[in-house]
Amino acid sequence: MALDTIELFCETPPHFRYELIPNSEQTCSRIEHFQILDLPFEITAEIFSHFLPQDPLRSLPGLQSPTLLCQVCRQWREIAISAPWLWKSLQLDLVPEFLPQQLQVLRTWLKRSGSCPLSIGITYKAAEPGLTSPPVDNFIQELMLHSKRWQSMEMNLPFEVLHLIHGEMPQLLALTIGPNAVPEPPPQHPLRLFHSSPHLEHIVLSRFFQPCAIQLCWENCTNLEGLFLYVDECFVILTQAINIVCFKATIESGGDIVAPMPALVHLESLLLLPGETEPDDSQMRLLDALKLPALRNLSVSELWFTPSPAASINKLISRSGCHIRELCITESRYDGARWQYYLNGSNLHHAESKGMGSIGQMEEVMLSMRGYRG
Repeated sequence: MALDTIELFCETPPHFRYELIPNSEQTCSRIEHFQILDLPFEITAEIFSHFLPQDPLRSLPGLQSPTLLCQVCRQWREIAISAPWLWKSLQLDLVPEFLPQQLQVLRTWLKRSGSCPLSIGITYKAAEPGLTSPPVDNFIQELMLHSKRWQSMEMNLPFEVLHLIHGEMPQLLALTIGPNAVPEPPPQHPLRLFHSSPHLEHIVLSRFFQPCAIQLCWENCTNLEGLFLYVDECFVILTQAINIVCFKATIESGGDIVAPMPALVHLESLLLLPGETEPDDSQMRLLDALKLPALRNLSVSELWFTPSPAASINKLISRSGCHIRELCITESRYDGARWQYYLNGSNLHHAESKGMGSIGQMEEVMLSMRGYRG
């Protein structure tokens, strides 16, 4: 019997079921006593896939993972192991005491995933000062054997192992990258990473990312997010990310704009939040350097616009020739209606103001905008 017929039968109230399938009392009785073990392999495997976390979340070893399905019975184990799409996603948060076991978990997942595109997250918390963490080179080496299948990758690992990343990654679409601590000593030359990823459009830079230490291929990036970037780091990145459409970041004070910045003709959404340092005029210099003709959505801190926030916003609009539709000003003295009034000539559809709390709250705002675990 077709699966859609079974679904329709199950969704129909009991007293209507026999009318649904006329003259089929035997069939109806069979459905009412249907056992999941009687389902074809493909249907059972599809049901299994709905048990697992859905993108952008990833499977964790243990609960909510295909390994749990393998423990129910022999038949379920055979089905789970034979369905590679159940193993295409994995999140590994490395723990020094369990590295050998976690390496085996990684190898098992990669083997069972067959030829499916991979969504992998692998993180390793930095060691406490004065302590040394066991090396994790073998995890990178194992992953590199499957780099052509990477579709979404999150790496928060010691800087010392990142040089092992190489090779073609033709399917890579999304990347979260950064060392788990500031590189000490600073490298003399930046690492060139992910330059053979022609479809890499979504990049998230973790807290300790530095463009002077890691050089990515920014040209194809359309969606960029960063935590705690300095103004000069933003300048370096944005001058190369010529196709960027959406940029979200927390911005630290410091650094300078050393050359004219090209117009970012595709950037439609800009969200900049204050970082941990006290605001100074460096953030204002960054905003003054921007020319954004396609800008539609803007969210910035009023603390960066002195002495006249409204005049500064109007200058950005005039310089860019853009038509902002949505405006959000954080730490603002004015409400949304007042901003709507100040920018009345800019075709603004909606304006609001918000107060921002602790740095932790800011990080939560950034993470909530991310749409996937990072």
